[in-house]
Amino acid sequence: MQYALFAQLGGPADGLDWGLPGPSWLYYAGVWLLLFAVETGVKWHDGSYPVGTFFPFHTVYIGAGLYTLGLVHYLDWVAGRVLADFRPAMRVANAHYDELRYELTTMPAGRMLPISIIGVAAAVLVILVTPRDQVSLKLATSLPSAITDGLFYLFDGFIFGVLIYHTVRQLRIVNLISTQNTKVDLFRAGPLYSLSRLTVQTAIGWLILTYGWNLPAPEHLQSPVSVLLVVPFSTIALVTFIGPLMGMHRLLEVEKGRLMGEASSRMESAIKELHRRLDSSDLGDMAALNSTLSSLDIEQRTLNKLRTWPW
Repeated sequence: MQYALFAQLGGPADGLDWGLPGPSWLYYAGVWLLLFAVETGVKWHDGSYPVGTFFPFHTVYIGAGLYTLGLVHYLDWVAGRVLADFRPAMRVANAHYDELRYELTTMPAGRMLPISIIGVAAAVLVILVTPRDQVSLKLATSLPSAITDGLFYLFDGFIFGVLIYHTVRQLRIVNLISTQNTKVDLFRAGPLYSLSRLTVQTAIGWLILTYGWNLPAPEHLQSPVSVLLVVPFSTIALVTFIGPLMGMHRLLEVEKGRLMGEASSRMESAIKELHRRLDSSDLGDMAALNSTLSSLDIEQRTLNKLRTWPW
């Protein structure tokens, strides 16, 4: 199996340590500061804005690709942790579990690159069809600015492609694990929803990326291109949040229906026995039958209260 271009970024999935001193987010922040200094310096040099000031949109624009790369890195770490929490609900051998864990936390580079190249092409298209936005957002204000801004756009497009592939792939594997490798226990449903922590955080990450990009420049949302990006990205976040929860909910509903059906059958048998005794005036040991009926009633009420959602 091939390792992804950014696979194992920051080390194994059970930790965020890069083997370097300090937490990994400090290195992301350091790279962002360096790139922001380059962007700001170019703008100061060509007079886009006065020396000593900065343009709010550029703080987000410069960091979008790094944030996305960091999000992929972080989600792989989360995936390793939630799968470990999900382990008690899995009916797989340890070797198969290790394979699933590797699949969940590692992207194959060969399959990721085509989507990332499409992301780069999309970034080029955005640049070409939004000349007015480029002016209002103070992009490509000079030849050096056109070079740096163009490189940032291309990098963002590439990394957005990585995130799209990463999200779709992880969702597919989560669905595979939850539907084919899970022993559903309605009385121990906690581990069953541990995978939802990964999908919820993925959805939140998408929303931060989608709306954080436009927050410093709300007028940017008036652009048709921005709308075309916000709608699908928001849809991806919604599907990422709801899809796995619905899948696990359906599994738990099926199991709850099975248990309720068994309890109803036993209650039906007990009631038939009660009717038989009443019809034949066989009233001996009614206390035991009454206790049975009470116990079955408690079982039905208990099963009815069991949750099939994580809240």
